[in-house]
Amino acid sequence: MDVAVALADGRLLATLTDVDWPGGDPASAPWTAGPLSFADKEILSGMTIKAIKLFRDHLGCSIHEALDILQSRSEHLHGEHSNG
Repeated sequence: MDVAVALADGRLLATLTDVDWPGGDPASAPWTAGPLSFADKEILSGMTIKAIKLFRDHLGCSIHEALDILQSRSEHLHGEHSNG
């Protein structure tokens, strides 16, 4: 839960998101904005399969990678909407 992961340009990015960890910064996590926001509507609408397809099409990742990204992004979005 304290590490955000995402694919960018064929690289796996990992970012500490817990502010209690040295160097942790949730705002710098790659999945919190821009790069993965193209699937937000599908995630928030519960269209999981479509979101996975979008991740695969945009990022060229495997199904397993897309599922991991979907889970992280979904947790972020649902946390953001429950806090807002």
